[in-house]
Amino acid sequence: MTVAIVVTVAALLVIAFSEPLGERVGIVAPVVLLLAGAAVSFVPGMPELHVEPDLVLHVILPPLVFSTAVAMPVQDFRRNLGAISVLSVLLVVVTAVLLGAIISAMTGMPLALGIAVGAIMSPTDTVATIVVRKQGVAERLVTIMEGEGLINDASALVILRSALAAAAGAVSIWQAGTDFLWAVVGAVLVGWVVGRVTIWLRAQAKEPSTSTVISLTVPFLAAVPAEQLRASGLVAAVVAGLVTSKEVARCVPPAHRLNAKQTWQTIGLILESAVFLVMGLQASTLLHELWGAGQGLGNAAVLAGVTLAVALTVRALVVFPLIGAMRRNAVRRQARASRAETVTAMLDAMEEGVITGPGARKIDQRRLERIRFRLARRVSDAQYYQDAHLGARDGAMMWWAGMRGGVTLAAAQTLPTGTQDRALLLFAAFAVAAFSLIVQGGSLNLVVRLLRPTSARVTSHEEREEVRYLVHAAGRQVEPPEHLREWLGKRWRAGAPAPSAADLCHRIDVVAAAEERDELKVEAIEWALARIRAERLAIIEQRDAGKLDAGLFSYTLGLLDADQVRHEMHLEAARAGMEGLVDD
Repeated sequence: MTVAIVVTVAALLVIAFSEPLGERVGIVAPVVLLLAGAAVSFVPGMPELHVEPDLVLHVILPPLVFSTAVAMPVQDFRRNLGAISVLSVLLVVVTAVLLGAIISAMTGMPLALGIAVGAIMSPTDTVATIVVRKQGVAERLVTIMEGEGLINDASALVILRSALAAAAGAVSIWQAGTDFLWAVVGAVLVGWVVGRVTIWLRAQAKEPSTSTVISLTVPFLAAVPAEQLRASGLVAAVVAGLVTSKEVARCVPPAHRLNAKQTWQTIGLILESAVFLVMGLQASTLLHELWGAGQGLGNAAVLAGVTLAVALTVRALVVFPLIGAMRRNAVRRQARASRAETVTAMLDAMEEGVITGPGARKIDQRRLERIRFRLARRVSDAQYYQDAHLGARDGAMMWWAGMRGGVTLAAAQTLPTGTQDRALLLFAAFAVAAFSLIVQGGSLNLVVRLLRPTSARVTSHEEREEVRYLVHAAGRQVEPPEHLREWLGKRWRAGAPAPSAADLCHRIDVVAAAEERDELKVEAIEWALARIRAERLAIIEQRDAGKLDAGLFSYTLGLLDADQVRHEMHLEAARAGMEGLVDD
């Protein structure tokens, strides 16, 4: 027990210091952890490390993908779902089949088993997004790469499971295809239900710690039932995370969200780092197994080299046409946006009575609002595609950043014990992941400087002012209580510009304190909180309509959350003061 505690503490310290060390030597933290783990594994007397693949696939990966999904802007994910699907599903399928054919020819194993190995080598790792985000590249590029990393692990594991079943003669090709379809559809259904239910539960929680504990269960509540239903647990965890990302600002109080966000950031760092550290620690064990099976490093090196070269080639053949297709799609979206603006103008004219006659029939108000919402979102989406277009330099960045990682090695270890050339395949998977991380991951900083991909969009002062006006306008719609309104009317002249909720609450607090009117302070703070809730709802509606980009939404939401937390503290103090007066 003592040894396990010491090892765990040492691992956490290594994880904590890997980031600053990586920045000093110019290497990303996961590569530092991989090299450190590999170095330790060859220390004389170091016991061999055998990691259960289920630990990675069913215990580490669900919360890891959930933590990434819950931090992803759902609006941007929706807008780039086409590109994400191509990279995370189509590219994985094509790569797995092509690699399967090549590996089958090289080793003589059955094609179905070769495709299973190809599926192991196919998924990319999200570590690349850590680097490119820090380099200030376009948010759309980061979103696509993060989305690919979220989904392709699941699609590769589903292909692996189906291919292994086909190799064992348990299923046909048709059954494998239907299994794949159900793995996605079933996971989406389970993830959506779990996401909605757990958001409701968190909304009922009274304490931030309770809400955070509930959030910690979400990835497993989604993944375990999905796996029992033969669907993808990882896809279910991702969907639950996306549902949480979309609804959490609307339903969960700010203090609860901030607590859960910090917790998940810490958990995500530990889990992601642990995968690479454990991967490095297995280097010695895998090498000994390779030698014990009578295989040489040469065969493993050739297999790994061919695999990585083919995977990068296929990725290039998919990524660069995808960039061109995205550019053409932006043009089509612009044409659809023009038609949407025309329809919106017609609806306005019908509503104002400018257009009359048989064709101008009355439309149900709720249905009219839904139509307006869809039209407005179509226009906003078209503007997004035009402003955030990606070029050939971004495509090259996306291609080189497609590195393999810890999931490749974890998936390889799920191969049945009697699999032909299992030791060779395991070490080849380690070599592919390690070489990819060290060479591609280690050179990403240089590649970003050389390629100079599209930079992240900077929010203009005019956009910030427009959102600020929108927020204040929503707050001004909330009228103060009658008693407070009368008290205010005696102290501020009519027609004066309405200050913000925070500023007005501060003024009331000062005057009420001087007059020893604690009940007025309570009313003023409650009114300010009501205004903040209205302001938050306004920016959420703007985000859902696609009129507010993710960065500006996050910035504005953070300001409102900070105001609300501060006011809630003041409200608690004011109520405590009133209780003290009553006790006296």
